[in-house]
Amino acid sequence: MKYRYIFLFLLVFGLNACKKDAPAIEFYYPQTYCADAWCQNIQCGSEDIVKQAVSTYLTNTLQVEFSNLHFTTESAPDVCNACSCKTGKWIRISASDAYKAKLLEAGFKVE
Repeated sequence: MKYRYIFLFLLVFGLNACKKDAPAIEFYYPQTYCADAWCQNIQCGSEDIVKQAVSTYLTNTLQVEFSNLHFTTESAPDVCNACSCKTGKWIRISASDAYKAKLLEAGFKVE
């Protein structure tokens, strides 16, 4: 009888341990003026438009599940006219480690 309770305890504990999600990783992308993959076919301007474009790109093109999409200002904007010049803003998201390879390939970096 004693072993039955031990077995039940281990079974319940084991099932609960499996339910825990992997911790999210924080990713960032140094935004450019016009070289970002999500703004190739649309005119990106405001943060709201960029957020929608990033969300659509990550969800539909890369098939990545993410959360906490927001911007931070990390430096002054580059003073140049090339599309690849940086705006000084970082696009930040949280995502599971399962998507790390896709996000790194897309130009995101791990915090």
